[in-house]
Amino acid sequence: MHSENTNLSDLVNGLGVIYAGEQVCPPGHSYGPCARHYYLLHYIIEGCGIFETQGTRYALSAGDVFLIRPEEITYYEADRDRPWHYVWIGLSGMDAGNIFASISALSPVLHVENRDEITPLMRAFAQSGNCRTSRERFARLGKLYEILSYLAAGTPDYVHRSSGRIYAEEAAMFIHANLSRRISVAELARQIAIDRSYLCAVFKKYMGLSPQQYAIDLKMKSAANMLRSSDKSVSDIAASVGYADSLLFSRMFREKFGRSPRQYRAELTE
Repeated sequence: MHSENTNLSDLVNGLGVIYAGEQVCPPGHSYGPCARHYYLLHYIIEGCGIFETQGTRYALSAGDVFLIRPEEITYYEADRDRPWHYVWIGLSGMDAGNIFASISALSPVLHVENRDEITPLMRAFAQSGNCRTSRERFARLGKLYEILSYLAAGTPDYVHRSSGRIYAEEAAMFIHANLSRRISVAELARQIAIDRSYLCAVFKKYMGLSPQQYAIDLKMKSAANMLRSSDKSVSDIAASVGYADSLLFSRMFREKFGRSPRQYRAELTE
């Protein structure tokens, strides 16, 4: 069971749901080792399995939650005798990094005590399907924040985050908020009020990409979203993500997706 609900304004302005789903895994079902380009959480309803990240292996079972950050190499595998049944939610947006930092700074694995309350919430969220109206989107985000409140219940109100991570997250938020502009690394460093070289180093460390690569990746993904969900022209979409030159935009899009924007849109209607 799988639902997609990507809304560009949600992703840029705050917290957006990329997709959500529920799965009863076959015995030994595995994923990875690989990296994601978004934030992802899994809540285990039943069964057991393993989760590996940053050189540590965790044995997980019902009531456990494992969290995956963008560009982290992870691997997970369901038990062969008691494979897990879980719900997953993929997130992006300016607030996603801060939310994950607040609930997973101490560990990428959490345990939820009040399973009787959170399990129906998680399952209902995964089954809620696409949201067609603003009211439906806001209602779904409200449910998401309720879920996050359960996950944060056992987390200390204050957890230490390195200044490097804070700077990287602030820079990423500024990139998200200025999607329609071409921002230089020098300008980004001025906005965060740190040295340019230091910004590049901590951004690469915590985000897995250079600031330039991160911005291009975000712009191309946002453009792909607009090609899927709107009838805007390619030149208008290019301008929306900060490219006055539509030919340059098309070249960058092709490098990311292996096809031109027009080919990408045409394939969606085939």
